[in-house]
Amino acid sequence: MKKKLSNRSILIIVLSSFAIVFLGLSIITSVVNVNNTKRAIDKIGEVSLSIETEEKIDVAIEKYEKLDRNIGLEKRVSNFNELEDAKFNYVRLAIKKAIVLDNRKVADGITNEEITLAVNEATSKLEKYYTENEYETITGYSDFKFLQEKYGTKKEESNNTDSNSNQNNNEEIEIC
Repeated sequence: MKKKLSNRSILIIVLSSFAIVFLGLSIITSVVNVNNTKRAIDKIGEVSLSIETEEKIDVAIEKYEKLDRNIGLEKRVSNFNELEDAKFNYVRLAIKKAIVLDNRKVADGITNEEITLAVNEATSKLEKYYTENEYETITGYSDFKFLQEKYGTKKEESNNTDSNSNQNNNEEIEIC
């Protein structure tokens, strides 16, 4: 004669089965997320100063940041250093572009506006990928600081001067 299982035993078996299924799904999802992150980093390829490179870096960073730190998934990304190198080189290239434009301005007839634009672009990339206390680790940053001061304040001063002179002209016109 067969022994009938109690309702409690059946419930325990069903819940245990669900727990095993969900654990399996969790493990599979974790492995897939880590592999997707590795692939995203590999897709960055050779770093150039282009929107495509920036987008690839951003995708890889986003995938990396979504990994669960509580179970150490970020440690399983074996090519994380490649992502760090890509960020470093991308920002370095932006800084280098601004420095080269400043150095070649007379020889190549480069305007201050072009240099200002390059300095602002490099600054935005620098701020996007690094914290202020990490700036000094970027190759060329010490020279770039000078450009930030030279062209950043010049741009702001010229904008303020222009708006002040426009206001003064408007006031003079109104007075007359």
